[in-house]
Parts: sequence; structure tokens; C-alpha cells
Amino acid sequence: MEQALITRLGHTAYSIDASPMSVAVPTDLSAVIDEPNSAIVLSWTDVANNEMGYIVARSTTSSTSGFLALENVGVGSNAVTISDNTVESFNTYWYRIKPVNGDKDTYSNVVEVDVDLFYCGVSSTDCDEYISRVEIGDIDNSSACTAGGYQNYTSESTIVEIGTSYGITVTNGNPYTRDECGIYVYWNQDGDFFDTDETISVSGNPGVGPYTATIMPPAGALVGDTRMRIRITYDQASEPCTNHRWGESEDYTLNVQAVFPVDWLSFSGKPTEEQILLDWSTASEEDNDYFVIERLHPDQQKFIALGERAGNGTVAITQNYAWIDRAPLSGTNYYRIKQVDFDGSFSYSETIAINWEGKDLVQLFPNPASDQVQLRLNRLWEEDLQIVLTNSLGQQQILSSTAFGDYQRSIDVSSLRSGVYYLQIRSSAQVISGQWFTKQ
Repeated sequence: MEQALITRLGHTAYSIDASPMSVAVPTDLSAVIDEPNSAIVLSWTDVANNEMGYIVARSTTSSTSGFLALENVGVGSNAVTISDNTVESFNTYWYRIKPVNGDKDTYSNVVEVDVDLFYCGVSSTDCDEYISRVEIGDIDNSSACTAGGYQNYTSESTIVEIGTSYGITVTNGNPYTRDECGIYVYWNQDGDFFDTDETISVSGNPGVGPYTATIMPPAGALVGDTRMRIRITYDQASEPCTNHRWGESEDYTLNVQAVFPVDWLSFSGKPTEEQILLDWSTASEEDNDYFVIERLHPDQQKFIALGERAGNGTVAITQNYAWIDRAPLSGTNYYRIKQVDFDGSFSYSETIAINWEGKDLVQLFPNPASDQVQLRLNRLWEEDLQIVLTNSLGQQQILSSTAFGDYQRSIDVSSLRSGVYYLQIRSSAQVISGQWFTKQ
């Protein structure tokens, strides 16, 4: 004993050789969106027999960084699925999982889920009373009781116009005198059905039905596919979300459309030697203030306003309009017309393409000029260009020597004396073109 103690005291350090437990990571991680419960459901294959549960990590950054373990999400051993109920609309999520007792840096494959819009969850434990028929516009859908008390019928749709009223009838398949029907439309498309005008007033509550209502998209409704939710409950006021003990819920699609103030008939263009003539017609107009003629900028890839034409307010007969692009681009020109209402709302015509070969490489306007003259090239030049001005006496002045970077430039001629001038564009290798103009 004494010798053993002496030997032990003679050592200052110890080493332990113990290999870590090998725990296989799960495979085939996948994800689906559980819309009724506003969740993402993860599933995987459990290939280990010695794991002690799983850690679920989620990132909102990328597939390689920003992962954090989900809080209050316990996944026991041999589990193969879990639901994440903490997701939000309009987000992208990445998930990966690993055994809690496995290697700290070894995870499963990463799965990506794009969430466009989640609607608040809805369900019922028992659909004794249920929605047997829904009638509105092009929708006439008959159905039976469904497990879980929810059915997605968003493939069934009808068009509704803002400011127009539409009747809806809901039939109860197994009615009780204390049943209530609720109808909800998420006009602002945020998915919660709780905003102004999103709860529709229903006649026939409480009672056995049929239940009727009038639906009119309000002025602030967003255009496009919009969800309508219908719910029947027993012995309690209907709510658009959460679980009810009795009843059923169904979702449908309303395609909201705006009534545009202009009924377009035609829009066309005709190239000439020096310009492009644009013509358009309307069948009718309502509160039409003015039109903006726009052309696509080939480098910025956005439409630029070129000019305006006054509208005709409210008319019910055909109106014809014309506008001249006196400085079109060499090649293909893309035009559209922006129609602006008196209240500032607007709509667009179709986009048309007009090819213009052009007459001159350089155009000057206005001519005569007083303070400014617009110099326009029919194509871009990458090299530096000189702008040379020559008066009637043959005296020359270099106004600029730089890269244009655009098709058009303003030249200040306010200091010039009245007379006739020749403005010429030169590159390092050649005289490109020039034009005479008169200074008033």
C-alpha cells in the first residue's frame, strides 16, 4: 500500500484512451408545409439504434450558416418526424438534424423550405354538423364531412370585382338549431382574416341554415387570388382560426379583379424616316386624368417617361390618341402607356415593340433653341466623344470631351449669340455626324 501510494504520488498527469460512441446521423431528411396548422413537418429515416434523441437546427440565413437549435422542441430516440410551429409567412428556412449524443459537427442533409403565405390554422375535433354545399359565382361545390374538420377547396374559384356585390349561400349537411356559420375573406392577403372588412355578416345565425351573405371586395382589397374561409360551429360563435369541438371549415379562392378606368381597344406604332408615330384607342373611360408615354431604357432595363397626353375624364364612346417620339432609338423600341386616374391610381397598356433604323446618328432638338439643346445619339459609344460647335464665321469651340454613357445629353447654349451654328460629334478616329441649329 505504501509503495503504491508513493508510485501514485510520483505521477503528475494521467491520460485516458476512450473512443467516442459512434452514432449514425439520420438520412433522407424532407419537409412539407402543413397549411391547416401553420407548420412545417420534418421527416427522416432513423438509421441508428443507439441515439438518445435528436437536435433539430434551423437557419434563416443559408444552407451553410446561421443554424440554431429549435427551442422547446424535444425529439426522443427513434423519432422520425416533428413539426415546427414557429415559422412565419414569406420566409425561407433551412433545416438539419443530428443525434444528441453523436459527433457535434456531423449532421443530416439540409432541406430548404420556402414559405410564401401561411394562413392561420383551423380544425374541428368532430364534424357532426358540416358544410355540404357552397354557392357563389362560378363556385357550386358539394362536399361531405372531412376528418380533422378542414378541407382545402382553393382549386374552386370565382372572379369578384372590387366594389361589386356577390351573394353566397352555405348549406349545413347535418344542422342543429344552435349552429352558426362564419365567412371570412383576407382582402389584404396577410393570412389572418382578422382585419377590417374581412369578417362577412351572415344571415341565419344561429340556426339550421341555409346561411346567406353578401360579399363585396372593398376598395383596399389586393388584386389577385384571395382566400375565403367558411366555417360552421356548434353552440359558439364562429372564429376563423383555432380548433372548435364541433363543426367543419372549408377554404375557397376568390380572384379579386379591379375595374380599370380605361377599356383599351388598341395600341400600335409606325416608324417613319425620322420618328415613330404612336396611336392608341379606348372604348370607354372613367375618371381618366392623363396618359404617360413610356419607353424601355435598354441599359437600365426600366421604362422612362417620354411625354403625356390628357385623358377625357369619363366617356362611354371611343377615344383616339396619338403621340410622336421624335428621338427614337436605333433598333427596337419598346413602348407602353401608363393611364393615371384622378385619384392617382394607374394601369398600363400592353407593351409594343417598334423597330426603327434611323436616319441620322445624331439628332438635335428643339431647333431653333434658346437655352438648352438636346443632343441625342442613336446608339451608345464606349469611347470618348468631342462635341464641337462651329459658328457662321468658322470659329470652333470644344464644348465637351468625355464618354456619353447614355443616349442623350443637354447642351447649354444660353450664352451663345443669336445665329446659326453647326454642332458636330467626333471620335478619336472619325467625325461621326453633325447638324445645324439656330440659336434664338
